[in-house]
Amino acid sequence: MTSYTAIMRQGESTQTITTASLSSVFNVSSGEGPLYFTVTAANVADSGGVAELLVDEAGNPQQLTNLVMGFSTDGTPFTGEGFYAGFAYSWEAMALNGRDLPWSVPTELGGGEVVFHLGSPNQPSVLVAAGQTIPFRSSNTAGATMLAIAAASAEGVQRDQTFTLHFTDGSTQPSTQSISDWSNYSENPGQSVVGAIMSYHNGSNGWPYSRETFMYGFVLPLNGKTLESITLPSNSKVRIFDMQPFQQ
Repeated sequence: MTSYTAIMRQGESTQTITTASLSSVFNVSSGEGPLYFTVTAANVADSGGVAELLVDEAGNPQQLTNLVMGFSTDGTPFTGEGFYAGFAYSWEAMALNGRDLPWSVPTELGGGEVVFHLGSPNQPSVLVAAGQTIPFRSSNTAGATMLAIAAASAEGVQRDQTFTLHFTDGSTQPSTQSISDWSNYSENPGQSVVGAIMSYHNGSNGWPYSRETFMYGFVLPLNGKTLESITLPSNSKVRIFDMQPFQQ
């Protein structure tokens, strides 16, 4: 190898360095979220893949398994699947306050106020459901009566998906929910649109693709128990943006 290209993405910023040096120095902004690095050989005898690393702001490596890059900033090309099939949500079209997405839970779902915390754009931050069990910190579940989930399907409506809640008393509670496609709205009981209905999403070339795009929310009751963890459906077409316990 005679040179390589290293790219760092943090928040909405991207820094690129092409060099033959054994090290690259990037400017990191405090409070702007995780850092996502990719390294691609620019001149090698035989071609190779792209190396990638996701770290939190303290420098701790983060797991990339079952994560996809759900959001991109307008005009920013990306490689890989994106949210689905080389497309991603537009960060600008979502009209967020930082990375927070407030949701007023409809009265037919029980009401209440939730703030979802979304991952950063241009880096892996959306969870692919693969039957994994996700723990919750006790400090986040104390006093909660419901669990709010922000999600979307990557390919058509996914019907009757099973989410299993695990409680601190050792009991479990399976719940089912149908989840609509991210760019093809359909009515599903227990589901509501979260945030703005977006008029476009982005392609991997950075260009906008004109089509209505949605994110959905639903709630699962905790029935007076303390949530310990949740087991997601084993269905890679189900994508999870965030999960927030809250008191209704």
